[in-house]
Amino acid sequence: MKNRQRSIFYTLFLAISITILIAVFIVSKIFYEQTKEYLLKNIDSDIKTSLIQLKNSIYPFMDSYSIHEYENLIENELNREHVLAIIVEDYNMAKIVGSKYLVGKINNNSKTEEYDSNNKSHQEKIAHSYSHLQDNIENQNGLILGHIDIYASDKLVQEKLKYFINASIIIALLSTIIVLLVIYFVLHRIIQKPLNNIMEIINNKTVDGIPTSTIPSYNSKELAILSLTINNMIESIKESRYKLDQNIAFLKSYELALDKSSIVTKSNLKGNIIYANEYFYEISGFTPEEVIGKSHNIISHKDTPKEIYKELWETVKRKKVWKGTLKNRGKLDDYWVDSTILPILDENQNIVEFIAVRHDITKMIKQQEQLDKIANTDTLTNLGNRYKLIHDINHSLHPALAIINIDNFSELNDFYGYELGDYILKQVGSNISGLTEHVDTNVYHLQGDEYVLFNSDVNKNEFEKNVNILVSALADMSVKINDEFLNFNFTTGISFESKDKILSTADMALKVAKRNNENVIVFSEKISLNEEYENNIYWSKKIRTAIINDDFIPVYQPIINNKTDKVEKYESLVRMKDEDKLISPFFFLEISKKTKYYSTITKIMIEKSFEKFKDNNLEFSINLTIEDILNKEIEEYIYDMLRIYNIGPRVVFEIVESESIENFKEVLDFINKIKKFDSKIAIDDFGTGYSNFIYLMKLNTDYIKIDGSLIKEINTNKQAQVVVTMIVDFAKKMGIKTVAEFVETQDIQNKVLELGIDYSQGYFFSEPKTDILN
Repeated sequence: MKNRQRSIFYTLFLAISITILIAVFIVSKIFYEQTKEYLLKNIDSDIKTSLIQLKNSIYPFMDSYSIHEYENLIENELNREHVLAIIVEDYNMAKIVGSKYLVGKINNNSKTEEYDSNNKSHQEKIAHSYSHLQDNIENQNGLILGHIDIYASDKLVQEKLKYFINASIIIALLSTIIVLLVIYFVLHRIIQKPLNNIMEIINNKTVDGIPTSTIPSYNSKELAILSLTINNMIESIKESRYKLDQNIAFLKSYELALDKSSIVTKSNLKGNIIYANEYFYEISGFTPEEVIGKSHNIISHKDTPKEIYKELWETVKRKKVWKGTLKNRGKLDDYWVDSTILPILDENQNIVEFIAVRHDITKMIKQQEQLDKIANTDTLTNLGNRYKLIHDINHSLHPALAIINIDNFSELNDFYGYELGDYILKQVGSNISGLTEHVDTNVYHLQGDEYVLFNSDVNKNEFEKNVNILVSALADMSVKINDEFLNFNFTTGISFESKDKILSTADMALKVAKRNNENVIVFSEKISLNEEYENNIYWSKKIRTAIINDDFIPVYQPIINNKTDKVEKYESLVRMKDEDKLISPFFFLEISKKTKYYSTITKIMIEKSFEKFKDNNLEFSINLTIEDILNKEIEEYIYDMLRIYNIGPRVVFEIVESESIENFKEVLDFINKIKKFDSKIAIDDFGTGYSNFIYLMKLNTDYIKIDGSLIKEINTNKQAQVVVTMIVDFAKKMGIKTVAEFVETQDIQNKVLELGIDYSQGYFFSEPKTDILN
């Protein structure tokens, strides 16, 4: 009988178990299919969203050739859990490099890598991707800039489904066991104390301390309440554990994002490194064995003042965040970082360690250095240019300067052509550099056939002696042209005057030397009182007569909007009427400054320009020198005219000679007052000698007029293209409009359009005219 009961009991248990397992299997199967469909839809939705976001975000950077910027966008999108690879085909860069140009990222074994179309592993992953979307990338004008492909992986889906199957099996087993236990309790343990049963279940815990099963209900009211209370506690513990696991997962994701995008180190209270991520080892060149446990002095650079490190340490010890730019020492090479260093506090607000998050800005620093070098270097000879010379003069103590001129070079240029003329200029520059290599003297190429020797602090006799030796050596120099050797004669003017006069007086000495047919002349007061004064007196009389007869007039050159190809504004330029001719300011402007007629001419130009444009909607620009801005009379006159005519929003003031701003505060005050009338500011001749972009931003500039010497060579000179590209890229990021001056041919205009310059101005469109509104 006992065996029979046991057999029936086992049969009942087996039948119940099979029934439960079948039921759980059917339910699990339904949920499995629904879950699978839901997860796969998430993948499709995820990459569609990624594609849309990238298309809307990436085109401005492709339009401005900012590859690094949209590489960051691609990398950010690659953090989506289902995105396997993102590949962008950049048509603009393809045109530059002359071949197909791909920019992409791929997740390869949980590591983000640059996509390589020749990498077999990359190709296999893409070939086995779950889903693939592709589309064109267009700018706001509908121009196709490139092509984007996004590949998705269902790896995580398979893992989740695998987890789902395992969970279903466990649930089936647990359900069977629980039901069997309930039956067992009902049938065999009804007489035992329920409390012992409860204690047994409670003591049966997982490694996390959570009971593996719940307390069954009892008929007794007290036991039913106890059972419900304990079951609620178990569910509460499970929910808390789930949230904790979620938070831990989020923290790991944040840590991963930080590690992938930043250089991260942690140090103890003594400043010794206790952790560094892979990016740190990659950029510094050190190994973990060389770094862990060592002081941060291992990467401190000697070029960084000790005061900065002292300030850094004192800031973080006060439980504050320190931010700054540092030059770090690498094992193989130095690098620049934008650093954020902060203390990590415990629950009692005590410092337990420090963390440093850095971003590599080495490329940006080197680009600035490159731009500074290009901006101060003559593109033909690679010698210093005029702006570099002016800078060096302004920072000298006892300057000495000599201008060396190739006699009759224009005739050589006309006879042999400009290409051979440029070759001669480069050879002469190279010879001068070689002859001065062992002398503490700097060499510059000013313009055309003129070179400058300059020393910031030298004995006059020594400098004059060295110049005479150099000129004699140059006389023996020859350049081979078309199987014949050419020799040249040189004329030199030397000056030891003060910094503000040395260049003009050396030029005067050069002119006197040419007039007197002498090789070298040193400036003195005696030679300054020759025909130069006669010329000044002649033009002074003409200027005075022109003012009396109202013969100073503005002419207007149109400025073309490169998007609409229409005239949108004009630049007012001064001319002097002389009978039936218009005289260029080249002949009278400098003399007007010396004779104090300059401010009168400036006011005439302002008044006539305002009168010309008062009754139309065109924007126009007026040139102002720093001397104009600092002149209180001119300044007040400008404010009065803006108030009287009330056309401030259509007036642009072009600041010329902006590279020589010394009274920065006064200039900035003027600009701020002008802005109150809604007038605009343009910086003229930008691109050579003016590379301090931070300084430019402080001037609150609306337009950058790119120097004509760059624009004239933009379609033939690679260096000019590089400089202009940097300027345009900077201007677009800062919201500043760009204007190309000296656009003289269709080829130059085509290059201007290709580089994305906003406006064009030059003789290709129109010469300056007196009447432009008819």
